[in-house]
Amino acid sequence: MIKGLVVSTIRQVADSFIGYASTDILQLQALQTALSNKFATLQTRGYLSGYSFVVKTTAAGVRLGHAAIAVTFAPANELVQLQVTVGASLPTATTSTSNS
Repeated sequence: MIKGLVVSTIRQVADSFIGYASTDILQLQALQTALSNKFATLQTRGYLSGYSFVVKTTAAGVRLGHAAIAVTFAPANELVQLQVTVGASLPTATTSTSNS
């Protein structure tokens, strides 16, 4: 499943940034560049047909060491929505008369 691959990729890339100084905007830019390279590789290999993401934080988030990654992607050749239409019909009533 492509969603799992994308989540795994984010975790793998972001893990190398956890525990290092986050007060430097260069760290967030480096994280964004690393993610961009990985997503481009996934797209080149045919897993994604498109993607967008943003790495963001706030002034308070920088002080606390928090950042957020918002990702939207389009998986290539994967079912992403399934519509099912179900119709029910009444059973045909057969009556049999039996005189015993």
